[in-house]
Amino acid sequence: MELTPAQRAQVRKRSRVDAKDPLDDELNIVPFLDIVINLIMFLLMVTTSIASYTQVSATLPDYGPPVPDQGQRNLNLSVLLGEEGVRVTSSLGHLTSGCESFSSESAVTVSASARGHNWARLSDCLAQAQELADARGLHYRGPYGNARITISAEPLVAYQDLISAMDAARSRNGQALFRDVRISAGVR
Repeated sequence: MELTPAQRAQVRKRSRVDAKDPLDDELNIVPFLDIVINLIMFLLMVTTSIASYTQVSATLPDYGPPVPDQGQRNLNLSVLLGEEGVRVTSSLGHLTSGCESFSSESAVTVSASARGHNWARLSDCLAQAQELADARGLHYRGPYGNARITISAEPLVAYQDLISAMDAARSRNGQALFRDVRISAGVR
């Protein structure tokens, strides 16, 4: 079967491959840039809002040995949070569980229960520690007159417990206790 010239022209026309210029198919990058810019703005807004809500007012202990003010002995009160409870120590020793005196034996000052730590009891013990220090003439105030305390925690203690201990050390029944709260590594 032989094709007519018109049929041959039609076959050639339909079987011809058009060579496209690779520059004709440009990548449309504008929608992609719109998405990226929106993501960057969203991430910046989220990080600034999170950073402003999660700030805790605390200072780190000074590097070096403590310098006593005017020849006074320092109390150097510190709180160690643990799973079994809270230990309060000072330059006089460990605060006993009744919070009435300091002892050379290591003891848990405020025991933890199944419900957690007793932060009100910790505030009471810290107030009694201030009274004991005042009775013995021990210095526990920082350079600006604020009562100073150092808080540290064992590695498995929850972050919320550390924050609650800081709050318990700062005030008791609306009265200021230790305004200069410092965080330290868990050195035992």
